[in-house]
Amino acid sequence: MCKYLDNYDGGLKALVRDARAKKTPDRITDADRQQLALEQLRTALPFGVADLETGEEFVLLIGRKSADGQVVVVGSVEGDEALLARAMLRAQPR
Repeated sequence: MCKYLDNYDGGLKALVRDARAKKTPDRITDADRQQLALEQLRTALPFGVADLETGEEFVLLIGRKSADGQVVVVGSVEGDEALLARAMLRAQPR
């Protein structure tokens, strides 16, 4: 292999990642997007309040539209950090 590549910290994948990052220096990373989502959700106006027991700062709730048009909470998802992170990135805070 190439001596430069052999000595590159992280190998070929790191070299490609770094080269792509140089092409698009203003590119927002997933970590940046997640941090922005956290900040927005922490300051978002609430839709309503549900009395649920949890030790987590954020909880993914499952809701259903009732016959009278209200949204009722029917469940929650806890312990799946990847699912919660994806949902937070797609959330539309008020």
